[in-house]
Amino acid sequence: MEGLSQALSLIMALVLSAMASQDNIRISENGYQSILIAFKHDVPKNQCPLLISNLEIRQGWNQGWQIRREGFPADSPWELAQKQK
Repeated sequence: MEGLSQALSLIMALVLSAMASQDNIRISENGYQSILIAFKHDVPKNQCPLLISNLEIRQGWNQGWQIRREGFPADSPWELAQKQK
């Protein structure tokens, strides 16, 4: 649980940081407020020198906050979990 708490604290810090920079906030046509955060991950050079993934935190008009990482394949665990909701 401690690891989860630390992860949530990091996400909230990133959200607050993104909100401070209004360039990262947009209102989409479907009514979602989105905050886009880009992460850079160093990975072994034999795989890929740099992997960039985006974390999109969205709030709809009548939904709670949703977190989505761009770049997941359609059958990824995240996508499957969203379809089951």
